[in-house]
Amino acid sequence: MTLEARGIVVDVDGSTRILHGIDVVVPGTGLTALVGPNGSGKSTLLRQLSGVERPTHGTVLLDGADLHALGRRERARRIAVVEQEAASELALTCLEVAMLGRMPHQGLLGATSREDRVVATEALRRAGADAWAERSFASLSGGERQRVRLAAALAQQPRILVLDEPTNHLDVRASLETIALLRTLADDGVTVVAALHDLTLAGWADHVALLADGRLAASGPVAEVLTAERIASVYDVRAHVGPDPLTGRLAVTVALP
Repeated sequence: MTLEARGIVVDVDGSTRILHGIDVVVPGTGLTALVGPNGSGKSTLLRQLSGVERPTHGTVLLDGADLHALGRRERARRIAVVEQEAASELALTCLEVAMLGRMPHQGLLGATSREDRVVATEALRRAGADAWAERSFASLSGGERQRVRLAAALAQQPRILVLDEPTNHLDVRASLETIALLRTLADDGVTVVAALHDLTLAGWADHVALLADGRLAASGPVAEVLTAERIASVYDVRAHVGPDPLTGRLAVTVALP
């Protein structure tokens, strides 16, 4: 499924403009990385693309139709969102949190089926969180909670998965496992779009959209967008781009000017 932002403008407090007329397409196949310096508007754009918020001006299209024309439940059946910050004091076990992802597929009475439990349990396993299934969600570390929130999104069985800094709070191995899982989901036909800070992790993507000061600096295939010259200009650093000696994927090394 393809997401397209047309002329997206977002103002806050009636005077501060966060996004300035963004036009970007998230292809219906593969993994799209959204990158840019802090304050460039990545999280704001993700909230528009996922339908969590409405833009001040502009339109978001899902397969050519207005995303907001869909009801909330219908959107949730198609798009799952993993936000960077979410409630962490839920009085639920991790399995119960993962089960929340089944709500869009349940009837009005919200009855839980055996299938819901099976799907949620498998989602915990895929997210690397199955060992904590019966633990209190509130007892987990930030990185552990992030994995359980990812499991809840997977339990939605979405066609599109939108993630805001999915490797936030994760250690090196967990970050690699997460990006590898997103790569697998994309290869299996899920449209994945993720905001990432780590430009080398963005090298796992098929497509990249680079933001700077609330504007789209470039978008396209990862090797065409993440050039040393463009990274140096947007981030105000020195940059080197080349194949990672371990994985062969694009890797970015930076230093202060």
